[in-house]
Amino acid sequence: MVRRSIEKLAQYEEYQISALHDLYIPKSDGSRSQIDHVMVTNKGIFVMETKNYGGWIYGSEKAPYWTQTFQNHKQKFRNLLHQNYGRSIK
Repeated sequence: MVRRSIEKLAQYEEYQISALHDLYIPKSDGSRSQIDHVMVTNKGIFVMETKNYGGWIYGSEKAPYWTQTFQNHKQKFRNLLHQNYGRSIK
């Protein structure tokens, strides 16, 4: 769904968008990091991690973990902002 939305936006010249999807980037430790979407525009470079989660998602920007609540079940998962930060170019 995100890929289709980005590709629709890229059709309009005023947005000046180039998009890359499902990238594998080598890391200094020899492993690789997967990136869902990178959108290069005249306004900047945007890295997007996409998930298909249901229910309510709770968490703060600095919290190491967020919580998903779905049908009276709670599950913790790693803060997606931290996950994306680990993929940033330094």
